[in-house]
Amino acid sequence: MVIKAKPLPNRLKVLRAERAVTQFALYAAAEIGPGRYWQIEAGRTTPTKAEMKRLSRVLGVPAGDIFPSQEATS
Repeated sequence: MVIKAKPLPNRLKVLRAERAVTQFALYAAAEIGPGRYWQIEAGRTTPTKAEMKRLSRVLGVPAGDIFPSQEATS
């Protein structure tokens, strides 16, 4: 039996809009591929801890502010 992790709800789109950052600028700065980033932002996949840390660094907020249901530290 395979158990899939449930994707995390996130605030990436809202935080990007507040900072006037494009998807391209964010995924490039966070060193995440475009397809992977889109899936994360759309809530279709769960980011790795490393991806969460990079996104939080680029946006300048704790990872818990991006992924509220995840107890993450940055």
